[in-house]
Amino acid sequence: MSFLFALSAILATPLLEFDPPTLNLLDSNKESIFKCRLKTKPTKDVRVFFEAPGLTFGNCSYVIPADKHDQYIEIPVRGVPVFVDRPGDDIVIKAKVDTPDQPYDETAQEYKGHRTYTKGGVCTSIGDPHYTTFDGYAVTRQGSGAYHLFDHEHLSIQATQTECNPGTTCNGAVSVRYGSSVFILDVRDKQENKEIQAATPNNDGVVYTPPAIKGSGRVHRLKMPCGTVVELVNNWNDKIHYIDVTINLGYGYEGYGGVCNQIKPKDNKLHCKGNIFVNKGDDDKFLDSWKVLDEINHILGKYLPSKPEKKDCFNVCTLPPAPQPPAPVPPPPQVPAYTPVQTTEVAATVATTVSTIVSTTIVTSTTVLPTVTTTTVVSTSVEAGTTTVVTSTSVLPALSTSTQAITSTVATVSTVSSAQPQYTQPPANPEYTKEVTAHCQGLFAAPGCDKLIPSAPYVQACVSDALTTGNYLMSEAMKIAYLARCNTLTGYMQQDVQPAVVQNATQVRKDCGLGSNQCINSCSGKGLCGPNGCVCNPGFGGLDCSVDLNAKVSYNQDTKQYGTNNPVYQQMPAPTENKDALPAAAPSPAGYGQTAQSTLGPVLSSAEAKSVIGLLALAFIVL
Repeated sequence: MSFLFALSAILATPLLEFDPPTLNLLDSNKESIFKCRLKTKPTKDVRVFFEAPGLTFGNCSYVIPADKHDQYIEIPVRGVPVFVDRPGDDIVIKAKVDTPDQPYDETAQEYKGHRTYTKGGVCTSIGDPHYTTFDGYAVTRQGSGAYHLFDHEHLSIQATQTECNPGTTCNGAVSVRYGSSVFILDVRDKQENKEIQAATPNNDGVVYTPPAIKGSGRVHRLKMPCGTVVELVNNWNDKIHYIDVTINLGYGYEGYGGVCNQIKPKDNKLHCKGNIFVNKGDDDKFLDSWKVLDEINHILGKYLPSKPEKKDCFNVCTLPPAPQPPAPVPPPPQVPAYTPVQTTEVAATVATTVSTIVSTTIVTSTTVLPTVTTTTVVSTSVEAGTTTVVTSTSVLPALSTSTQAITSTVATVSTVSSAQPQYTQPPANPEYTKEVTAHCQGLFAAPGCDKLIPSAPYVQACVSDALTTGNYLMSEAMKIAYLARCNTLTGYMQQDVQPAVVQNATQVRKDCGLGSNQCINSCSGKGLCGPNGCVCNPGFGGLDCSVDLNAKVSYNQDTKQYGTNNPVYQQMPAPTENKDALPAAAPSPAGYGQTAQSTLGPVLSSAEAKSVIGLLALAFIVL
């Protein structure tokens, strides 16, 4: 046994040496690395474990071979994404060494540093559709075809707009490509309880969490390895099927674009494709620049795969109580393969007309919300009986991450024009407008969430869509998207370095019934409690499902009149527990043996180690 190693154990001196001596962690860097090595040679290979609140590691443990103890090993480290402006925090990384020369509990060592934050961004596309960009700019415009919500070499998110209500367009299909892995949620066929499907194999470590509840407002969650989370909320009833989108963007992406704009855009402008910047207000030019070309449209089977620069950079680590290898990690669940959807929509191959359909100013006793302006794109001069048949087959190039090329064949899709359903734009009604305003303001007053997430864009979108449709169906869907965003945000906060932030997040989740907490008022016995709050039974709404929607004034499309007991609310699907949901993919193994040049030898028990140390101490005294 190494005498110097035993001596360091007796004197409790640090076993590890770090480089640099103090870590300066900058979120603006794509990846930060520190190094460590053993100061003295051990008798056998040793394993080093790490943990730090608010930080993530390439792996949670690393093996240092005994014969290479003096060579530095590199440890990738990142900060957990934050979504508020913060100057910086001191950080402490704790390390423990599993060595036969010293008891595990006596090897704890601290490595200190400082983290400088870079704020992440949140972008939403909800309703018909209302966009809120990463920099907080709200814009509403209906269109047709696919748009880049987020466009980057390693991460691409596209949303295809289709008719969701007569005269109204929404997100009918959303695709997410991370590296070479492509996921699609397509509800244009108006089937119930649609699941996310995989258009290509998941080779890049994306974790899919399926909805816990069946019915409208099904929350699908895709978590990228480096912290970015995309939430897709599938909303449907007998009349409408569409998807609300929330993108929680961590740092690490440069040169990105899309309808979500940028977190800190140049001169506070809108960033158009081609690196062109326009003033806010020039929304048509901005949005049109991010239309998706057919040759890169995911829905058409056209992908531009890439290999993400780092796919194992988001391991939240804790020091194990004892140095025992973790249980074997089961393989991630298989996501069903994507089946192209056959649609029967009106062909949009002619010129379009843009018109303003709603303009409302919302005023309350405490808040004045800006004017809500919604514009819609309406196709004109469509010939009756026109049939457009699109057949697309594509073969993707071989990927560097796989030895086998990916082949994607898109089935024939027929697009047939037909007469528009009979639909009447609800006329102005002061009583309904007043009720809508109050209802929407209460809907986004979730205790605690309203302090973390600006509610004004959601209230505006809620009022706009309720006035456009004459009912509250889309309002309830927005509530679920809002609470799902709060659930994700507080999940990030629970990993923060500041105890006060962790405590606040835990309290908010408890107050709002998020995660595994009990829902507000147990959903009043009129809904089902899920990870994202209450999903209400048909005819009920609100944060706790206590609002009787049948008793509220709304517009009946059958009678063309305002009144109560609108039959549209009975078309809402009843929520049920999704017992068939796939289990969330387990995280990758904590790096056991990945950096080792040899196998880890047997580990002495604590009693054995203490006996050895006692003998060494005696020998040292004698010497």
